[in-house]
Amino acid sequence: MIRDHLVPAVTEVFPHLGFKISPTSNPIISVSSGSAEIGDLHIYDDGDQATVIITGIAHGDFGVYDENLNTEEKEQVITEDVISFLVTLFSDRVVLYRTSSKGIGGWAVIEQGVKDIEFIAGREYFVWSGPITPPKA
Repeated sequence: MIRDHLVPAVTEVFPHLGFKISPTSNPIISVSSGSAEIGDLHIYDDGDQATVIITGIAHGDFGVYDENLNTEEKEQVITEDVISFLVTLFSDRVVLYRTSSKGIGGWAVIEQGVKDIEFIAGREYFVWSGPITPPKA
């Protein structure tokens, strides 16, 4: 199971973040962003993939489709991908966005910081630590 790899990895890499861990049910891992605008982060073990949900923004699926890998290897790759995403997210290098109606949302990794963001009118922008205000035109 993905949880067998992901739970120990999350607690090892992020011992200070106070994740709530569920040993038997989904979500398997949860943590609050501390922002009502962003919501909470939940990680689900969906059997063949992990789903990461940021409740106020969007969700992403982490899976492996290489048929040359066995189940154990796939679960390890998924774990590594989720941990890598979380490291990037908690470093404020993932821009979270949604429409002001909260109907559509998503995220994108930024390499060089906020200056990499292409701000689109009608969207709200965040990093894990809070909202981003688009520069004045």
